[in-house]
Amino acid sequence: MYLDKDLECEIRDIAQNLFSQNNIKIFDFKIFREANNLVLRFLVDKPEGGILIDECSSLNKQLVRLIDESKILEDGFTLEVASPGLDRALKTHDDFLRVINKNIVCFLSLPLEGKTEVRGELINVTDDSIIVMNTKEYEIKLTAIAKAKQIINIGR
Repeated sequence: MYLDKDLECEIRDIAQNLFSQNNIKIFDFKIFREANNLVLRFLVDKPEGGILIDECSSLNKQLVRLIDESKILEDGFTLEVASPGLDRALKTHDDFLRVINKNIVCFLSLPLEGKTEVRGELINVTDDSIIVMNTKEYEIKLTAIAKAKQIINIGR
């Protein structure tokens, strides 16, 4: 079965309606075939982070029911609703806002003061840049960040 963009949008809309009612945000959505089976994969989280496995399970069951009721998919499918994980990439302005006052690492596409990697505490987020404090303060344009993620320290 070929999945066109309209159908993909319909599935996303059904999911978005359910998730927004539960204060859940979609971080990623993919549709693909795996061994002749259609897979719908949603990575979701609460805006402030911290979605639980039980919440993902409940959302999965509700979304399967809504997609089945809509009859937009003729064949069977596998639905995955999961957390993007603690070490997910920081890509959007909202991603950075979620980890303000936390330690992050940024890999830069162009050197900043001779550095292509900046680690430190994210202390501010503006419309087009972030401020990271290490031994000094670094203002990094969002467009200069090739990859960024929160540094997770697991204590003993």
